[in-house]
Amino acid sequence: MEIYIYDYLDYKSYLNGALKYKGHGAKKAMAEASGIQESFLSQVLRADADLSLEQGDRANKYLEHTNDESHFFLLLIQKKRAGTHSLKSYFNKLIDDVLERKKNLKEQIKAKSQVTDEDREKFYSSWQYAAVQIATSIKEYQTTKSLSLRLGISEHRLAEILEFLLASGLVVRDHDRFDMGTQSTHIGKDSSLVYKHHANWRLRALQKLEEQNPDHFHYSTVMSLSYEAVKQIQNSLSKTAKNANEIMEASKEEVLYALAIDCFEV
Repeated sequence: MEIYIYDYLDYKSYLNGALKYKGHGAKKAMAEASGIQESFLSQVLRADADLSLEQGDRANKYLEHTNDESHFFLLLIQKKRAGTHSLKSYFNKLIDDVLERKKNLKEQIKAKSQVTDEDREKFYSSWQYAAVQIATSIKEYQTTKSLSLRLGISEHRLAEILEFLLASGLVVRDHDRFDMGTQSTHIGKDSSLVYKHHANWRLRALQKLEEQNPDHFHYSTVMSLSYEAVKQIQNSLSKTAKNANEIMEASKEEVLYALAIDCFEV
């Protein structure tokens, strides 16, 4: 099961879980990334020693924490290192504030009735946002690791995308798993974002052409024909797109595909 830092109030318990999740060689890799000996990290994990803030900062990079997760991780370290009861209480209060803000954010997301224009601007800035959102509807791709492997996006970048999708209500989270939210980013033909939406996926199609995957379909041609023939082809393509949508809506979620159709005057 994927490890979620906000489920932990002790950074050592979190580290033990996170390194176990990352698998063989993770402890050595984290020690190197944090600038410490592996034997010292073992002492930390056994509760015989503590990370310094500088070591924790370097560990944040290895663990690919978001900015918010990095802040929370360092708070946990400071609480553990605190030498007086009053100082521990101080850091406990800061930790409680972070968790309360997280809880309030979840409530705000539930209460959202629509995605804001600012959210749409960011959503359509890259193909990655839509790909991650739709991919979470497939059970095999509902964890950070599986999404990263499937889409070829680093876990650090993926964490940023998921953080945005969660905040805008486009994705929901249940501990270590993600799923599509109830919000929609649908835009009309007159939207200023339509160009960006089409451009994102045409560029992605060009990248996919290089794979020469026999399971993919790509067709391009230039033709001279009558105006009437143009209308017939466009009507046919329009019916194909409508039919594809009907098939998609009736289908269960198993694989992630993109569909792009163009017919324009050269």
